[in-house]
Amino acid sequence: MQVSKLLYGLLGIPLIIFAYIAFTNNGEKALWMLPFLVGMAIVYVLRPQIDWYFIKKFPPELPEEFVQSLKRAFPFYEDLTPDQRERFNNRVTWIKMSKDFSPNPDHSIPYDVSFGIASCVAALTFHFDDYRLKDYEKVVVYKTSFPSPAYPRDIHACEVNHEDKVVLIATDKFMMGQNKPQEYFNTALYVWSMVLEHVRKSPELPEHMLEKVAKVLKFRPEAIKAYIGTPDVNDFALASTAYFMQPQSMKKEYPELFQKMDGYYRNPG
Repeated sequence: MQVSKLLYGLLGIPLIIFAYIAFTNNGEKALWMLPFLVGMAIVYVLRPQIDWYFIKKFPPELPEEFVQSLKRAFPFYEDLTPDQRERFNNRVTWIKMSKDFSPNPDHSIPYDVSFGIASCVAALTFHFDDYRLKDYEKVVVYKTSFPSPAYPRDIHACEVNHEDKVVLIATDKFMMGQNKPQEYFNTALYVWSMVLEHVRKSPELPEHMLEKVAKVLKFRPEAIKAYIGTPDVNDFALASTAYFMQPQSMKKEYPELFQKMDGYYRNPG
């Protein structure tokens, strides 16, 4: 529960009581309502800051089922120390709260989708100061792949609108990549890597990145491109996704590329 809503309730109950007293006394006690009205107005104006301060002080624990899914299917999480895992878990909660997840069309967003997307952001930015990528607050979540004004003829699984700072992602393909990384591509890592590249300088990468990533992930290049669904692919986002999905495979197949990506993400400078 958001603490701002709790404060609304705590201020609203005496407000109602004093409103009743004022009504039954021909308005003589109406001034008693004023402090509670002012308090509710202050909470309304400052509710984002109030909620953020509270959750930073008292971060709720991630659902245990979600934590177990990270242990099973996310190599990055498996390699963290206990202290790092606590830091990571807290950041997932904070990132989830800081993003405006909007379903399109209207539908309920399962908790593992919002937590899963937040966990990908937390992994990509684990060593960065701006771990929330806070300029990109809006996340539009589709049930399935979608067309958009940028790609009206292409049914695709993810997209970034840099002008409006909006991330768009399809639930079905993301969850398959999140839960079964041996079989499917992680579109959230991919799309948030494109955000990261837009806000931070990315390293120079070798040519034929799609083919290299396909070899690292043991997928066919055309299958990766079809899974993303856009006519163009982003080399840095491809390399980042492979680095987080199969780091040991990248280290074995392309040690120089691994060192470049590892340096970027572990030593941002």
